[in-house]
Amino acid sequence: MFIVINKKRIIIFVLIFICILVSIFYRFSRKDNTLVAGGVFFRDEKVEYYEEEVISKSDYEKYFRPSNLPILNTSSEAEELLNKYSGNSKKVVIPDNYLITPNNTIINYFSVLREAANVEKDKGAGCGTIGRWREPYRIAYEFFTKEYKEKVNFKAYENSFLNILHINLIKLRLVNNPEN
Repeated sequence: MFIVINKKRIIIFVLIFICILVSIFYRFSRKDNTLVAGGVFFRDEKVEYYEEEVISKSDYEKYFRPSNLPILNTSSEAEELLNKYSGNSKKVVIPDNYLITPNNTIINYFSVLREAANVEKDKGAGCGTIGRWREPYRIAYEFFTKEYKEKVNFKAYENSFLNILHINLIKLRLVNNPEN
């Protein structure tokens, strides 16, 4: 018995066979690039470790700050205030020299807040220490007027900083508003 094979059938068979081979080759030759946190995760990549420091200590701020401008909230007076009321429950009194000018007041206020962190309960925030935790909020709150404190209680003020772990004042501009 002799089977007659049509040329058309042979061509179709060969094309299907080639397509199957190409798809198998493609599937096994490519790496599986999984998307993780918006980036491609590469498996089995060699990692080189360096003993020398890759990022200098002076560059560390550029990775978490939105600006390369120098920070303004570096008042040493604020550090004295934090040390004075640290670890005790004395009533906080802001001395007049912290409130000499509006600029001075704002810089001292944000210098106190620079050391504050309000991490949500049962959430991690990395390792190490985060400033002086919640302690600076009660000091910073005392920069406000009596009228403002009547509108916003301390707990609401402190909660407004939930999950804010560091504050840098990078710009200070005068805003003219005679009503405030």
